[in-house]
Amino acid sequence: MLSGLDPTRQSALKRTRIVFHKEVIDHTRDKRSLLLALVYPLLGPLLLAVLMHVSSQALDTRAVERLAGTGSGVVLTVPASGLHLVPGLRNYLEAIGLRFVAPPADPEDAVREARADVVLQVTPPDTADGRPLVTIIHDPRRITSSTPAGVVRNGINSFSDAQVATYLTEQGIDIASLTPVTLRLVNVGNEASLALLFYNMIPPLAVFMIFLGAVYLAIDTTAGERERGSLEPLLTAPARRSELLLGKSLAAVLFTAVTVAINLGAFRGLLGIVVWQNPELAPPPGWSVMASMFFIALPLMLLAVSIQMAIATITRTMKEAQIYLGLLPIMPALPAMALAFAPISPSPQVAVIPVLGQLVQFGRLLSGDLPTPIEAISSAVITTLFAALVFRFAIGSFQRERQFFAG
Repeated sequence: MLSGLDPTRQSALKRTRIVFHKEVIDHTRDKRSLLLALVYPLLGPLLLAVLMHVSSQALDTRAVERLAGTGSGVVLTVPASGLHLVPGLRNYLEAIGLRFVAPPADPEDAVREARADVVLQVTPPDTADGRPLVTIIHDPRRITSSTPAGVVRNGINSFSDAQVATYLTEQGIDIASLTPVTLRLVNVGNEASLALLFYNMIPPLAVFMIFLGAVYLAIDTTAGERERGSLEPLLTAPARRSELLLGKSLAAVLFTAVTVAINLGAFRGLLGIVVWQNPELAPPPGWSVMASMFFIALPLMLLAVSIQMAIATITRTMKEAQIYLGLLPIMPALPAMALAFAPISPSPQVAVIPVLGQLVQFGRLLSGDLPTPIEAISSAVITTLFAALVFRFAIGSFQRERQFFAG
């Protein structure tokens, strides 16, 4: 019985392989397909690398060390006025590295228009307690403004604490007796760095590329061929429509895999260059982490292609398919972006949810942990089964007679 079925099986595989080769060759020659597969994956990593480099230049971690008294030199040049109203303030701030210049005529406009990062104002007391008012003018929309403002604020708080400590000591009061508790901060992160915030953006950008990589191929091989009239002779060829759609989908999976591989490789390479130029930043995820993310994403690639083919086969025109498939990458990318700032705890229940399970595993890899075998296996199996169900729906849609006609 098996020997009798073997030629049929080989024939079906051969027909699928022929369609696969045809689509791969056609879209390798197509500039738009190559642009989507080879150039688009570089845009996210390039943007992230530029932002991380600019932010690292604005947020000089050595300035924080100097402010804490572990270094020396000028940290920041600050336009300031009225420092003489607080005895000792100017000398204290200059001792920890701040340098002061004359303030602009309109400090608020200067900061708002980015002509100054931060302005320090000390005005005479206007309350009964007789304490001068210290005002820090900054623009929280710009990191180049917020960071200097934080440095100045920490310096003034440090000055205030020192003054209080001196006064209490002169009065013979033990400072420790006024503190009811001892505060200790424990950072459980592997590397506390500005770079980690940007590394958390890798999963949502990678998921976006997974659902974008084969969009053009899915549209062109279904709705596009239908409008050009080339789908009708293809459907009349001696091959089942399921074999035709499978060959097209495998080509789409290949293009998606290439896109994701380039995307993850670009993240590692470009972010590595930024860290090489700024050694104080935490190192980017290693190549092994990126390789693990790629293999975890494989079932998600199958799901993405299945959804793309399902949408492309039920739409009546190429323009309609472009609208729906153009919105498709945004749908998983938005929750992925939310998880980058508010991660959820991994669990077997979360692992079986397509997209969400992969995102949680990505997060564990980026944090230096490994997904448990049960999480990895259950996530891959459930996502693959869901992809198979969606693809079965796409086959049913592709087998309808209206596939012969455009519009």
